Amino acid sequence: MGSVTRRTTISLACAALIALPVAPAMADRSGIQPGKGGTRPAPTAPASGGGQMQVNGAGTVRVTGNFLAWGDVRGMTVRVTDRYGDALVVVGRKRVLRPLQGADGTARRSITLRPGPKQRVRIEGCRATVTFRGTGNIFISVSGEGAVRLDGVGTFRVNGRAERSWPLRARTIPLRPSPPGGRD
Repeated sequence: MGSVTRRTTISLACAALIALPVAPAMADRSGIQPGKGGTRPAPTAPASGGGQMQVNGAGTVRVTGNFLAWGDVRGMTVRVTDRYGDALVVVGRKRVLRPLQGADGTARRSITLRPGPKQRVRIEGCRATVTFRGTGNIFISVSGEGAVRLDGVGTFRVNGRAERSWPLRARTIPLRPSPPGGRD
């Protein structure tokens, strides 16, 4: 009988561990209003999951909002500003910025990645800003909600639509899902 009890206890403990969400601590989404001793909830993600964008070019690309950006950066300086405390920045396989334990929206921190011959980056966070700047080449994908400002030359694609160019004049594109039957 003791063996059955131990197996049941172990099975229940394993089931409890499996049921836990496996994701970085992104933010408090409980809706608690900011105030003394309270937290500042991160903006909730839209029901449709946000928009997607691919960018290929050179100059300056600035992404602001709640997003996940990943891709290759060659010869570019990358500046990440985390206004919530939950940002994760990975270069190659090395985590260079980790989410803060118990991020509550009061931490503001930043990191600058210097240009390299070829760097694979992944950046995610709420209320974050990342600026890619330089004469190198950037090839990234962005998914989330916010805005992308392009200043330089290159091409971009929003929500799977046709590829467009951004030649030598600054352009800001909202990062959001396409409305049904609508255009971006």
